[in-house]
Amino acid sequence: MTATEDGSQPAVFASLFESYAQACRSGAEVDDGSADDVFEEGVERVKEHLLSAAGEAAACMICLENIRPQDPVWSCQDGCFAVMHLPCIQSWARRALAAAQAKPAPHPMVDPAGAAAAAARGPAAWGCPKCRQDYTAVPSGYTCWCGKVPDPEWNPWNAAHSCGELCDKPAPGCGHPCVLLCHPGPCPPCPRVVSASCFCGAVVTDKRCGRHEFSCGGICGAVLPCGHACPAICHDGECPPCALVSTVPCRCGAEAQQLPCSQQGVFQCTRVCGKPLDCGRHGCEQVCHAGKCSPCALAGPKACPCGKKLLPHAACDVVVPPCGETCGKLLSCGVHRCHERCHTGPCTTVCRETLEKSCECGKTQRTVQCHETFRCERRCIEMRSCGRHQCRRRCCDGQHPACEEVCNKWLKCRNHRCPAPCHSGDCAPCPLSACVSCACSRTHYTVPCGREAAALPPKCSHPCPVPLLCRHAGAAASHRCHFGPCPPCPQACSTQLACGHACSSEHCHDPPPPAVPGYQPPPPPVAPLGPSGSSSGSSKQQRDAAAAAAPAQEAAAEARRLLEMLPRTAQGQLTACPACPALVPVTCRGGHMTVQVPCSAAAPFSCEQRCGRPLACGNHTCQEQCHDAAATPCTQCSLPCQRRRGTCAHPCPLPCHPPAQACPACAVRVTHPCHCGKTTLDFACAEVTAAVLPPAALRCGKTCHRALPGCPHTCERPCHEGPCTSQGCATEVTVRCGCKRSKRKLPCSEVQRLLATATGSAAYDSTTSLRLLPCDASCAKAAAADEGKGGGDAPVARAAGSNGATAAAAALPAAAAAAGSGTEPAKPRKLSKEEKQAEREAARQARLAAQQRKQRQQAAVLTAILSLLVLLALGVRHLLVWLDQRAQAAWGLEQHGGEL
Repeated sequence: MTATEDGSQPAVFASLFESYAQACRSGAEVDDGSADDVFEEGVERVKEHLLSAAGEAAACMICLENIRPQDPVWSCQDGCFAVMHLPCIQSWARRALAAAQAKPAPHPMVDPAGAAAAAARGPAAWGCPKCRQDYTAVPSGYTCWCGKVPDPEWNPWNAAHSCGELCDKPAPGCGHPCVLLCHPGPCPPCPRVVSASCFCGAVVTDKRCGRHEFSCGGICGAVLPCGHACPAICHDGECPPCALVSTVPCRCGAEAQQLPCSQQGVFQCTRVCGKPLDCGRHGCEQVCHAGKCSPCALAGPKACPCGKKLLPHAACDVVVPPCGETCGKLLSCGVHRCHERCHTGPCTTVCRETLEKSCECGKTQRTVQCHETFRCERRCIEMRSCGRHQCRRRCCDGQHPACEEVCNKWLKCRNHRCPAPCHSGDCAPCPLSACVSCACSRTHYTVPCGREAAALPPKCSHPCPVPLLCRHAGAAASHRCHFGPCPPCPQACSTQLACGHACSSEHCHDPPPPAVPGYQPPPPPVAPLGPSGSSSGSSKQQRDAAAAAAPAQEAAAEARRLLEMLPRTAQGQLTACPACPALVPVTCRGGHMTVQVPCSAAAPFSCEQRCGRPLACGNHTCQEQCHDAAATPCTQCSLPCQRRRGTCAHPCPLPCHPPAQACPACAVRVTHPCHCGKTTLDFACAEVTAAVLPPAALRCGKTCHRALPGCPHTCERPCHEGPCTSQGCATEVTVRCGCKRSKRKLPCSEVQRLLATATGSAAYDSTTSLRLLPCDASCAKAAAADEGKGGGDAPVARAAGSNGATAAAAALPAAAAAAGSGTEPAKPRKLSKEEKQAEREAARQARLAAQQRKQRQQAAVLTAILSLLVLLALGVRHLLVWLDQRAQAAWGLEQHGGEL
């Protein structure tokens, strides 16, 4: 059973830190101020490593198994102080060294420099699985934390893997031996008291060695390069530049400006020096400088561009021309020389000499120009460092690139995948760790990633930070840090009430403090893994994150917020005691009823009934709730007057008044239409409802414009009362004869008279055909002329009849005949809609017939042309056949004559 399991962990902590506490008590008179936080942080860091290395919290991050106090272990003393099984770390180191030694070296023919660098490289190293700290030797044995005792025996009253002696390691920063007992993790700051001076050296006092550097708070006063004293507060490091402003000359002394003293000898103007140099031929081209000018850059011995012709005593302004010989300088290739004549400027960078070269893999030779390189087409079939994929590069130089594939295998933690490139062998363990904290986060330890689900909360000895909210908080005993709700207050209330009785509650009725959430195992670390598998973040950052999310601290902050925000009673308590249950009689303010109420609520009250007392208006009663009339008189009636004023529908503008007071006449303005109804007139309501308005008051003075009965015209009289009449309407109306050849304009009244005579009714509208005139001699002449014209010109009449021509087309010959006879032709009559449509249809048919005739003519012409071409082609063919026959006959005669 471990010290943690049997409950003796506080005793182990006390024995471990006793010597350190004695050293701190020996210098208790030293006032370190905030330096005590540094020493407390160092002690807490040692406690954290002690919890992580002992008991159930200890786990090896390589195998993820528990580390028992009897197991041999190894600790990363140069880095993260992580604890792992000794066999596990030995196996890890051997595999890493074997992989480093098995790494192929570069091809010596391709990269001799790289091969030499690889040969000169130091011994192989392996890294800590967590922090990647490099080590060269494989751990060989098991020692205590301080390294003085090999194979330490386990003592349940000592820290696990500890020898129980003083650590004696050099403390950080001073080198004094550590006064703690043998412990895991880094040593805390040295608590010894030493004589130390402030940064400026003005104050010398006793300080703890771990925090001996301090500022006295006075002025530094150190002499600055400009001669002024440093005005800054006593500080560490170099003094800041002097900020006093003075006249600062530039380096050459040509200009001066108001600048800080710190720019003495630094300020530089933009002027070019221009002073004559020692040669007397050139001027200084430097910008604003101090001291003498540099010697002439062109002075000294001179040579031609290739360097073969020397002029040792040439002046600085002499330019040596090219000598005309071969340049001979070594080109950039380092093998051949320049064949050009002596020339200015650099030689060509492209060497065109031919030589036999090998490709990058060294398996193919080819004659190429010196500046050219070539690669063969061979694909490398060697395996990459992962041992699973071939190189497959064209013309590989032996340096196989790392495998581009990501391993992506699940690590042993089962929370993350391996982010390293594809590799051989087992994956490296997950370097992340989870921080397990108590409820207040003041006690914590770390476990490897993958063991966070099985981690238990550490036992914290600090008091619970959640303050109580009840009235007994000052006398309540404190309890230890915990998860879950705080224990309830066991005391009774017993508070004296205002009525003289004590509170009857048997328990404290104030609200309990916010409950601390229950323990939850820490979530898996979510920090991303880098390409090398190293974790981002540190244990301090994990502790800060755990402290920021401490459940007890959050509950304490919520409790403090409630103490400030919750309302309080007159006695300063968060909750009031329950009311006293004694009953007393109380009558309402209006005297309507009497009830029994608790003594805590014994006060005048309102029964919430209506008052019912008559108001001064004499019409209504008080509508307010029950009240004391002596203390609060009934209010005056605020209702409006509700009486009617004759036939008027408007309410009385006065408030409710006694019946003896008459309501005033209604002055509301209302509108009333005039006689014609075109305009609305404004009158007072009393004028409209009191008596009938005179007819003259309803005349608007405008034209009536109402439709007249019996004719399509409007009334032209001024606005008048009574109905309008069409008798005497003087509007002119056009009337025609029966044949519609004669027309005349007559007054509307005359038209009505004629209509009454003709039809018996004088009423008509805009659609009535007014053929009221008799036909005269001119109508007869025009009709005769139309008939004669129609008989003399039969073709025209037939065309008009066949095409549906209008009467206007038939009237044209009659007009011509009338012109020939010297009489005035009759006007063409207006065509009807059917006649116009027939005329348009006839015109369309005529256009269509004309287009068809034109198309037939074009088709006939085209047919004639094609026939002519066919005949011409046949004639040419017959001619060619005849000529061919003649030629054959002539050739046969020649052949026959030759035979003869």
